[in-house]
Amino acid sequence: ELTGGAAGPPARGHGSPGGGGSVGWQMLGSADVLALDNHTEGLVGGAGRPGGGAVGASVVDAQRLGMEGVGWGRLAGGAAAGCSEGQDACHEGFAYGVSLVSSTSVRATRLLVHDLSGRQVLGAWWSEGSLLGDLRNATLYGLLGDESAVAVLVHEEASLTVLDSIVVNSNGDGLANAGPVASNLSVSYSDVWGHDGLRVHNVEEGEEMLNVNPRFLSAGTGDFRLRRASPVVDAGHPDSPCDAEAVPGDGGPCRPDLGFFGGTAQGLSRVR
Repeated sequence: ELTGGAAGPPARGHGSPGGGGSVGWQMLGSADVLALDNHTEGLVGGAGRPGGGAVGASVVDAQRLGMEGVGWGRLAGGAAAGCSEGQDACHEGFAYGVSLVSSTSVRATRLLVHDLSGRQVLGAWWSEGSLLGDLRNATLYGLLGDESAVAVLVHEEASLTVLDSIVVNSNGDGLANAGPVASNLSVSYSDVWGHDGLRVHNVEEGEEMLNVNPRFLSAGTGDFRLRRASPVVDAGHPDSPCDAEAVPGDGGPCRPDLGFFGGTAQGLSRVR
């Protein structure tokens, strides 16, 4: 668990908290990198201005990056002194799960972001021309912002496709696209539920979208496996890999579960 110290000058990129911030890991100008099976818990931003942010992963100017089986939980933005009057953007006291800036061809498979709190909260943020993003079998849960919260945000000509994912429980918006074209953020075969703000905004919704409680085993204790009666079991795309999951009792073709455990040995089969 990391806590940022006194704030200093901000670093480059929306996902860079500068002084007073905590970052799980950061990639700058990386190419052909795979981040595998890593989970970071308990980042807390320090008090002060500017800074005071907590970021699970900050990715800037990366190309062909893969993330698989990675996650961030219990991130909290630190106390901030407040923004200057008339300031267009203020990132004090923020908590971001993963932030991408000017990064191309980033594929995130089995991503877990949970229990974020702060002044501004973003679960996954694709920005500044981060093109050809792909988010599959993600679970985003429990995003609580004092002023704003968005589970998945795309803006500034970025593009992202979301598939086989669970995006639930925030006090703000579920999926939001701040760009000019709805197709910049497309989602299908996913569950988007339990948001106090907009479920989706300027988003291209595809096939078999759900708006239901996914019924985790124990989200309060960080166990995001699914109950056998969950409505998101076997709800993934028919062409998504599911060989590691339990074989259906009827012997038919399998479909992966939604979320972080979909397509793994901890996936379930509804028919027994």
